[in-house]
Amino acid sequence: MYRFKEDINWNAHFWFDGQLIKKMIWAKLPKAAKSIYPVIACHRNEKGIAYPGERIIAILSGRTDKTVRNGIRALDGLFNIKITNYITSRGRRSKKFFIAAPPRVPGRAFPFYKCLLEKGLWQELSPTAQALYPVMRHFGFFAGDTYRLYQDPEYADDDFDRVYRARDFDFCEAEPLQMALHAGISRQSLAPALEDLLACDLIEALDRDPGGHVFLWKVFFKTQSWFPRDALNKKIEERYGNQ
Repeated sequence: MYRFKEDINWNAHFWFDGQLIKKMIWAKLPKAAKSIYPVIACHRNEKGIAYPGERIIAILSGRTDKTVRNGIRALDGLFNIKITNYITSRGRRSKKFFIAAPPRVPGRAFPFYKCLLEKGLWQELSPTAQALYPVMRHFGFFAGDTYRLYQDPEYADDDFDRVYRARDFDFCEAEPLQMALHAGISRQSLAPALEDLLACDLIEALDRDPGGHVFLWKVFFKTQSWFPRDALNKKIEERYGNQ
């Protein structure tokens, strides 16, 4: 049975193909598929193959075993993923996932960090928040003028390379309608999804228009926030026992 550990891998990640969002493929996927896709992809090895069991996927995504199975069926046939059945060394049926890496084209993909799973953050999000977070990452940007205005007044253009490489967030100014459309969620569910992301410190409101509506966000790649290991593991035991 999976257990949350104290050690966190801050660098492990996979490259989330922005074409999924740009071409509205992500928006059309069922919520179950959106919840589990990053969990599966974060387990891919250098050859693009991942072997996470359904129970691990369920724990890290915060979804039920049935939802995971539905999500896997919905992912089967996606342009960058291939799913095959195999028999484990213990004689149990399982699934093997091949996730193709996107072309190394500037701006096409963004890194999705596994530490969000290991900290228990991803499983605490609602399905709508899980659908929204990659969209805000996709529309994220870094601009010197914006960084100087909202983050560091002393920032100079010569600092770009250093700051860009060391940063742990991007800015996002996507319109609410576009965020909802590309996430495949309703306008009514957008505000609760943003609140979920705020509660897990994955986004931060930076500026508001005269009407009080946020028009500029920080979207974090990583965060210092995490849930206590004991509490997360106790939840697993209460849910699954000693299976």
